[in-house]
Amino acid sequence: MKLRYVLRKHVSHVELQKDGTTSIGIVVKAYGTMNGLRPCINSIKRGSIAYKSHCVAEGDVVVSVCGRDAKGMSKKEFKRFLNEARSKVDLKLEYEIKDACFSKGGIYRKDQMMVMLKKDLHSYGFVLRKNDLPHSGYPVVTNIREGGPADRDSRLKSGDRVLQIDELNLKWLSLSEVADILSERDEIKMVIEYTIALVENTQVRKGRGPT
Repeated sequence: MKLRYVLRKHVSHVELQKDGTTSIGIVVKAYGTMNGLRPCINSIKRGSIAYKSHCVAEGDVVVSVCGRDAKGMSKKEFKRFLNEARSKVDLKLEYEIKDACFSKGGIYRKDQMMVMLKKDLHSYGFVLRKNDLPHSGYPVVTNIREGGPADRDSRLKSGDRVLQIDELNLKWLSLSEVADILSERDEIKMVIEYTIALVENTQVRKGRGPT
């Protein structure tokens, strides 16, 4: 029985609220109509709306923007749709998460811990996702920003599930609602659930995906 890692793709619905002064802050790499590929997020400006949302990461593939299929969309078109959006920008983003699993069956157990973080430069230094359903269980950590509060704390890992923030149960909240909670607070206390895979006499923390 061996432990292996597989890449799984998911789609997350993100709502970015405009404030009239701060830029969305997303720069994409677009392949144009010739290849028929979707734009990929190349960089996110620090302090921007996307950066502060805790819902967008570099490397995400843009499935749609403001209801428009992004397949074959140019960089110029993407920017225009962002600018034309009035109060909010709706994005569907495809992301990957690396998950640990056994080749043949296996033993897993769940555990929990408490993590407290203080915001630094408008961010806690992690990215959260939920499936493309409004109420699809607990948000999952997929990215840890290097040098940010979560990275410095070192306990939070990609694949961890956030059950609570300051005693608020997140199971039935949309990703947008969770993002609002993070935006409103400068310090948070989270209940984190993670999965451990038992391999012979060794415990392996599951979900060690891209950071």
